[in-house]
Amino acid sequence: MVGIALLLGAAGIAAQADTVTFTTDITGANVQIDILNTETYDFVINPGHTLTDIFGEFDIKKGNTATEDILFSVYNDFNGTGHVNGTFTPNGIEVGVATLTPADVDQNFGNKEFAIHSLNLLPGNYSVALHSLASDNGTGQYFFKNQGFTSTSNGDVINIGTVPSAETPEPSGLLAGLGFLGTIGGGILRARRRRFAHRKGAAL
Repeated sequence: MVGIALLLGAAGIAAQADTVTFTTDITGANVQIDILNTETYDFVINPGHTLTDIFGEFDIKKGNTATEDILFSVYNDFNGTGHVNGTFTPNGIEVGVATLTPADVDQNFGNKEFAIHSLNLLPGNYSVALHSLASDNGTGQYFFKNQGFTSTSNGDVINIGTVPSAETPEPSGLLAGLGFLGTIGGGILRARRRRFAHRKGAAL
């Protein structure tokens, strides 16, 4: 009876299997994705959830000489790629990836889906990133609409958010405010959006 009770108790607190879809606003700026420009978003999986599938739905186009793939990866830490000016010093391990080839992407903006399946991500800190080894030459890279990063899921699965980009100095007042929120919020909001290198708007 004790064994049965323990089994029932464990089943009662088992983490729920969930999926999350990340998207951006299609009216945002045209931002490059290439060897020098990676877009990374941090998020936290909340207690009681296990993330099994991650989808990314973004408006993307390619330059007319693009030959490299574009990837959507998930990492088991914040800022998983550690990407700065073409150098990758990972802060986390890539635990899932979805790939689109140049043949999958048009030269005009269109909605493209990245799907990462068969995950088993427990509560903790993670990040997703759009990245590519495409050349930063004006016609070999990819572009996507980067504003309004959001997520949809079947409940309170994750927390995401944004802070100023890495190329913009962070005002001391904002940092103080974030520290205060971290104190009173118990670390609920743990996401940041990073931009690296010389991002360029473009209209090919």
